[in-house]
Amino acid sequence: MGQVIVLKHVRLTRAFQVIESAALSLDSELRGLRAIAGTGLADFPEEVAMLRTYVRTLSVLLQSMAPDEIAEAGLEDRHAVAETAVRHCAAALKTIDAPQALAAISDIA
Repeated sequence: MGQVIVLKHVRLTRAFQVIESAALSLDSELRGLRAIAGTGLADFPEEVAMLRTYVRTLSVLLQSMAPDEIAEAGLEDRHAVAETAVRHCAAALKTIDAPQALAAISDIA
């Protein structure tokens, strides 16, 4: 039984490492897009849609992890860190989406 818990711990730890790494990469991409969007030069709907898909994928991966397995492996804190990183990306994505949504509404009016 102890070997199973160790294997779960290793598997979940690796998953959290990958998710956190992906979230950091996404955050960097989002900062770049936000900087470019702040200049008013252009918007990037395709890139924003792709990043939104990545954030959604990371969220689904975190949600698919069984809470009892996370608790059994003693990785609740690591799960919380990964969730926070993904939430941070989602919030950053919303700041990029907001100006585009306002521009679309003003174009209609």
